[in-house]
Amino acid sequence: MGSEKYYLNGDEKVKDAIDISFAEAFFAGHDRQTVQFGWPLFPDVLKKLYVDFWGTEPIQLVFK
Repeated sequence: MGSEKYYLNGDEKVKDAIDISFAEAFFAGHDRQTVQFGWPLFPDVLKKLYVDFWGTEPIQLVFK
């Protein structure tokens, strides 16, 4: 995934943009099946950003 490469090699502005656009809101508005399918495909670095922001994986957050 290109976003992982750019996050790892980017400056702070690039990292912030990727964090906000991918990690913070990536799974918002999706159904359970889509989240369950997509989460394992998400790069580890972006998973960490997501969990650091929300405090949990999206399946627990979205479908409590």
